[in-house]
Amino acid sequence: TIIEDIKNWTGDINALILPVIFKNKILFSEGTHNGVIYSQKEIENASKFNELGLFMDHIEGVETLVGTVRNPNFFMEDGKGICRGDLVLFDSNIVRKILMGMHTGLSPRVSLDRNISQGAKNSQFQSFSLVLFPADQRTFLNSNNLKQNLNNKTTMENNDVKTDADIEEINKVKAELDALKKENEGNKHVAVCDSVVNIEHELGLINENLTQRKVELSKCNTEMLNGMLNAYRFTQNFIITATTLGDKQSSTYEFRKDDHRIKDDCETQMLKLCQNK
Repeated sequence: TIIEDIKNWTGDINALILPVIFKNKILFSEGTHNGVIYSQKEIENASKFNELGLFMDHIEGVETLVGTVRNPNFFMEDGKGICRGDLVLFDSNIVRKILMGMHTGLSPRVSLDRNISQGAKNSQFQSFSLVLFPADQRTFLNSNNLKQNLNNKTTMENNDVKTDADIEEINKVKAELDALKKENEGNKHVAVCDSVVNIEHELGLINENLTQRKVELSKCNTEMLNGMLNAYRFTQNFIITATTLGDKQSSTYEFRKDDHRIKDDCETQMLKLCQNK
């Protein structure tokens, strides 16, 4: 167990030499996990892999890869089929947490054929993950935590064994969320585009062909449109302030909507904006 590993640990926990290998740990065992029956034969067949990635919480990516699982072997222990293997960890933060007693266990992602009457068929491990509440509680790396959870009848079996069907459903939901996000971004882009055209019309920069102008602006990204909108609003506020002062101080000082200075000021502000980018 990891507790035994800690007792035998003679190095400085703050000066680890990576990778750190925890040998012969339980990876998965015969039994019913998440409503799926895994027979002794299935565990034995699934144990025939070379090396698989070890991730955090079934999130598979470069940032969540913390090690690999090697040297799998099948054993019979207490009348049950058990798959054991070596955990090769190259993430120092995870190693420190485990050596300090972090309660965590192993959970595989499994490719399988479901058979209601006979259980899992053609099971293959795709990867492994460190999780807080593994469905197979024999995989806890802390033996005290294992005993506590096996004796706790109220402990729920968690959905940590990820099958290909589970991964497919997760990817489907993710795709739907991405589509909604893209739709929202598109709606936002259209709204900003409309705002730019409206303020250009108010400033007298365009008089006709508003639709054509929207088509032209639709080719700009949202960030650029926001920059234009801010520049136009600055100019609009400047005109309002200057016009108010002109009305108070001189009856001959006024701005007209078709004044060239409006367009020049807009172009000046846009130039400054681009230079600041």
